[in-house]
This record gives sequence, C-alpha cells and structure tokens, in this order.
Amino acid sequence: MNIFITDYNPVIAAVNLCDKHVPKMLLESAQMLNNGIHHFKGQNAHYRPLMLKHPCSKWALESCANYKWLIEHAREINRQFQLRFHKSHKCEAVLDTCESMYYKWDWKETRLTKFVQVMPLIYRNPDVIIAYRSYYKGGKEFAVWKKGVGQPEWWDTHTVIYDESGLLNYQARGLPTPITLPQISHSL
Repeated sequence: MNIFITDYNPVIAAVNLCDKHVPKMLLESAQMLNNGIHHFKGQNAHYRPLMLKHPCSKWALESCANYKWLIEHAREINRQFQLRFHKSHKCEAVLDTCESMYYKWDWKETRLTKFVQVMPLIYRNPDVIIAYRSYYKGGKEFAVWKKGVGQPEWWDTHTVIYDESGLLNYQARGLPTPITLPQISHSL
C-alpha cells in the first residue's frame, strides 16, 4: 500500500503513475478512503477495513485535507484507468460514496499534514517529491507509459546516483541530503 507523491498536486501525481500502477493504486486509494467510512461511521461500506495501521491509511485519516487530497488523487487515477485501459473500474462507486460523506465527519484536523514516505530508507528525503521520484526511478524498474500517456517530464532529468556503498549520492546531483537516521545498537 502506498501513495506515490511525485507531485504536490494530486492530479499531476496521478498522471505520473506508470501503467502498471494505475489499477493497483486506484484500488489501494479506494481501500484507504473506504477506511474513513469505518473510522467515522462505524460501518463497512464497500470493503471491510483494511490495513488501518499502515502509515498511508493513518495519513489519509489524519485530516480532512489529507482525505480530500486522496479523493482528488483517486479520481484522477480513475480517469487515467479509463483513458489507458478503455474501461471503467468498480472502485468508482467507492469514490462516489466517500466523496459524498467525508465533509460531514468530525475531523480533529482540517489542514494538510506532512506526507508519509513509505519506501526503503535509501530513497527518503526531506523533500517528499524528490524521495518518491527517486524511489520511482530507482526502485520501480517496470515503470513504463505505453497506454496513451507519456512518461512524466521529470523521468529523463531526475537521476538517481548511488555511491560505492550502495547508498544514494545526493550531493553528486545537488539534491538535499536525506534525513540522517541514528545508528541502532544491536548489542544486548
């Protein structure tokens, strides 16, 4: 489960998805949105609650703005699915239900919160866009755009460079250095 934040604009982030991710991310987005019905209404709608403790699921339910961002993202993924695969997806009904209900719920937070980064540590970066673009370039070798939509404009210009240790070399590209994680001692 993931939300590929390759752009802060939810529509552009959806258009950036490769062909293989369009149906997968549409389903995952619908599942995360469906969790909101369970969370706020205490009932199941289209799916049973799924992966409620997953960082992306938690992020989606953290604020009204997060949920709305994900709805807009999922709506565009659905349009991309129709455009690329020439058929409709049954997730559209989930999106309709969630969109008709979410603004009535009792949200504790209304502003957009920090996006989560669900990826191997080597791709993480203080800039979520750089992180997800690097993850896409370095970790998704299957990424192709052959179903009527071209690859994102950053695909050819965003280079992921590894140093001799196998870690991303951010300095070589002038990118912000990723968050340094503390060393963990494994001794007892």
